[in-house]
Amino acid sequence: MAKSPEPEPTEQVPIESEPVRATAAASGGETGLPTQHDRQPSVFRRHPLATGIAAGVIAVVLVSGLTAWGVGAAVTASLTSSTSSEMPMSTPTPSGTAGTMPSAGRLAFRATIQSMDGASWTILTKKGKTVTLTVDSATQFGTMKAPSTAASFAVSDSVVIVAMRGSEGMPVATRIVKAPTGS
Repeated sequence: MAKSPEPEPTEQVPIESEPVRATAAASGGETGLPTQHDRQPSVFRRHPLATGIAAGVIAVVLVSGLTAWGVGAAVTASLTSSTSSEMPMSTPTPSGTAGTMPSAGRLAFRATIQSMDGASWTILTKKGKTVTLTVDSATQFGTMKAPSTAASFAVSDSVVIVAMRGSEGMPVATRIVKAPTGS
């Protein structure tokens, strides 16, 4: 059997510093490891202007998004609450007389004019309810940018009506506008 060669003796490299003692490392002394100031600063510290711009853009996007969401929710809630009761202004009671209605509340709804008799207009709502509406001297016609008169409305016109609940059980129109075509 062949004899394996003996390993050559290696040179020992002298250690330039003393070994680290556990007590020195535990008490915050020199450990021989790289310290915080030996590392390169973070990207945020190296580019403070870019960091500020990025933070500003994120803030603007976040605020804009939340504002848009809030406005949308408010408009939806407003439309839902104002059209959910869709105009049964007076409810018949078993004896045949009109019931009383809450006196407060503004309503907005779409309808078609069925008849026009002076201060009393009969309309058919989109939900199929026939309602008699009071039109008085305080009723405004058209929009602020395009005002109109009662004479510009005719039977079978599609309209958007804003009304207040009247004390006699009939809604009182505060504004009547022709509905946009195609809607």
